[in-house]
Amino acid sequence: MAEKAFIFDMDGVIIDSEKLHSITKVQAIRSFGVEVREAELNLESYVGRSAKSFFSDVIAKYPELGDDW
Repeated sequence: MAEKAFIFDMDGVIIDSEKLHSITKVQAIRSFGVEVREAELNLESYVGRSAKSFFSDVIAKYPELGDDW
């Protein structure tokens, strides 16, 4: 019987994707017409937290995103 394996990567163990997540979050906000800099978002405080937490705070900070966000 062939052996089977499953690799589960907790972020930062094999690949650290935090920088990629930061870039993508900024691009997503900009795609809705809000010109924002990464430094304004305090992204370091969201490491290990859910995307829902981050985007809930973003919507509160930038109401011009509207209901379509």
